[in-house]
Amino acid sequence: MTILSESKKTYNRLYADIYIKRKYPDGTFDSDWQDVTRWFIGDGIGSIKYELDSGDFDVGLFIANNVNLKFDNSAGKFSDTDDSRSLWAGFETRNLTKFKIDAGYLDEDDSKVEAVPFEGFLDERSLKTDEKDNVTLTVLAKDAIFKTCEVAAGTLSSSISASEAIYILCNRGEVTDHITVDPDNIDPSSDITLDAPSAYNGQKLDAALSEIMLLTNSVLYVDSSGNLVVTGRNHSARIQHEFYRNSSTGEKDNIYSISSINNGRQRVKNYWTWSGETISSSSASYLLKRYGVTKKVISSSAVTDTDVQQTILDNLRDEFQYPKQEFILETDYIPGVLTFFDTVTVEVNPRYSRETNLAISGRAVSGSALSVDFQTGLKIDKNKGFKVLSIEHNLREAKTKLKLREKGTTLNDGYFYMIQSAYYSVEFSAATSVDVDVSGDGMDAQYCKVEPLDSSDNYKTSGITVTRPDSSTIRFTSSIAITKTFRVLVVEVEH
Repeated sequence: MTILSESKKTYNRLYADIYIKRKYPDGTFDSDWQDVTRWFIGDGIGSIKYELDSGDFDVGLFIANNVNLKFDNSAGKFSDTDDSRSLWAGFETRNLTKFKIDAGYLDEDDSKVEAVPFEGFLDERSLKTDEKDNVTLTVLAKDAIFKTCEVAAGTLSSSISASEAIYILCNRGEVTDHITVDPDNIDPSSDITLDAPSAYNGQKLDAALSEIMLLTNSVLYVDSSGNLVVTGRNHSARIQHEFYRNSSTGEKDNIYSISSINNGRQRVKNYWTWSGETISSSSASYLLKRYGVTKKVISSSAVTDTDVQQTILDNLRDEFQYPKQEFILETDYIPGVLTFFDTVTVEVNPRYSRETNLAISGRAVSGSALSVDFQTGLKIDKNKGFKVLSIEHNLREAKTKLKLREKGTTLNDGYFYMIQSAYYSVEFSAATSVDVDVSGDGMDAQYCKVEPLDSSDNYKTSGITVTRPDSSTIRFTSSIAITKTFRVLVVEVEH
């Protein structure tokens, strides 16, 4: 059983358990999670929300809400460290204790289908006890650790790439206690050079990271496995989930509600300038006339090179100059099924005022047949793709809300096309074969037409053998070991 298969059932049962890991004086944590669910009281955990680009004028900001919990302390389990009954007796502090919420489904055999919608750490300043022995506390989301750290003087002293700066800023004990920081997961959309990074010295870490996200046209978030991820806003190549209401093919409805529908006009930012400089980047005049001028001024003391500044402005213009449809969709509780920028499809068709006695062309008699009208007006095309910007899990109602934005960055690239294609550069280095993985571009290698081209200007088709050992891999083979680079065109055919 999986979360997705359980969510599709007509009747569901949700469970929620709470666990902790205490922090030892040497900085380590308990090796195993300790269950504290038996002391949890209150009317449920409520909502857990993660969002990117949350406001209409925010760019690159990751926000995760904190969780408030209430426990019965009549046995003294949540008392301070000087109480021998306390779970923290003998510890230096309760602060920074790790908390985990395990909340999934119970199947027909009462077995757990597990999911972990939230992990965070205790802010001891929030812990309060009343005369009824109730303890309330706030568990901060993992990203809150960025707000507690400052960039120490000398951390960044000389010219450095944005990706290297992010790694250095985040690879520190306070952060890595809660978040895995791996340079392989730091891949900004535009890895610009920060020629004066010492400007970040003394700043709060979250402020420094937010500015770097803006400059690189990227987003930063903590994924469900606790990894720090820095990436552009590209949607996933494959469709990860499909949503339906009144489907034309009879698919079961899995949409409870749709709200806040807009065409994305309020997010258009089409005139960017650098504060104190004469450089700017704007959309074409006909686009400014069509959508109006929405100006945004940015600046950064960490970038003084005007060419880099111009690149930054151009990238941001290209990202936000066109409106993209957005809305909030409510569906079944599906923690762990989708993550940021996953591609989904949404098919919503209007309903007729009645489903029977319809006037059928060629059969209806004028004057006697009753006309039928639409009962609902909303229609969303199933051929349009959307990417996930926000995920909110409501544990009380067992529902998940998703904020979706139309994929792409131009006027018409939100729609899917039947043919997928890609260009690759294939480099032989004293080798007889090279493999290329095409799964990341959403293609099935075994149904692809492939043409290797010479790297010189004539683009001559080269005599390289092509095989497809599996659905993800295209293998290029030479009869002898060679050192050469080829251009390769790959087009998937219908199958």
